[in-house]
Amino acid sequence: MKNRVLIFISITILLITSIRVLGRSDQTNVKKRKLFIVGFSVPGEAVEKEIAPLFSKKWTEKHPGEEIEFQFSWGASGAQARNVILGLDADIVYLSLEPDVRLIEKAGLIHHDWNLENKGIVSKSVIVFRVEPGNPFHIKDWADILKAGVKVLTPNPQTSGGARWNILALYGSILKQGGNVSDAENALRALYGNVVTFGESARASIQDFERGVGQIALTYENEVLWLRKQGKSVEFVIPSSTIYIENPAAVVDTYTDQHGVKDIAQTFLEFLRSEEAQKILAEWGFRSIHARIEEEYRSRFPLLPQAFDIGFLGGWSKVETDLFNPGSLWTKIIQTERKKS
Repeated sequence: MKNRVLIFISITILLITSIRVLGRSDQTNVKKRKLFIVGFSVPGEAVEKEIAPLFSKKWTEKHPGEEIEFQFSWGASGAQARNVILGLDADIVYLSLEPDVRLIEKAGLIHHDWNLENKGIVSKSVIVFRVEPGNPFHIKDWADILKAGVKVLTPNPQTSGGARWNILALYGSILKQGGNVSDAENALRALYGNVVTFGESARASIQDFERGVGQIALTYENEVLWLRKQGKSVEFVIPSSTIYIENPAAVVDTYTDQHGVKDIAQTFLEFLRSEEAQKILAEWGFRSIHARIEEEYRSRFPLLPQAFDIGFLGGWSKVETDLFNPGSLWTKIIQTERKKS
């Protein structure tokens, strides 16, 4: 009897030891694959906290023995595009606007037609006015922020894609409501004269506003909804006419080929457009690329009859030529207004 007990104990110890060894062996056999996402600052937390972990879980379920490790870099969209061109080896870029992705494409790092599906767009928003509690300056529309003496915050168009959206929102709203290019130019000059500081990024401008700089901040609808999600009391106004912000994402072929992760990158991009990921983005304040999901969240995202997209202004190529390239309207405004000061 004593011998049987000893034999039983010995077998039990051997089994436990075997299980522990198998566990360690399985762990060491896990193939860890890294995916590096470089993007503009605003969607960073939604991607890091919810979308990436969910994707990683789903990937491992479909590919037993593989784990995805994410790396992230967030900042001003234009600056991030330049960083990628200079060697920041992003597998995926998620940027504020199409021209920033085009820069990477022109540098030879993106080889495929990245905007075939939904024009490359993965999230949307609109330009709004962030105002102080109680809206003490009675800001309701564009005319109110163009009055002399109003202190406005907006990011720098030279570093931030968000700033270009802000400029286009005002420019397009004048045209949308029956004005001409001369009227739009006058509005942009008035805006420039009221800006107290140009932040490096959309997030930086909001941080300045929260420190008491300025009276109104031009920002994204999703940015203020994100702050409300954090429990902050935030007031904002949607102008009568505004622009739909469209944020593209793309696989960076050169770097995914170098890293051997193109399969993951392409699948992640598809996941970003899925209804599951789009609902997460909606919870974080982004308008969905799917009409059905935006309708589902209608209480959060009101219909905007006078809103327009970049196509209303002729597309990005025309906008760059007319407003942002050297010698164009906005750059001339900067030069002439600086000379006055």
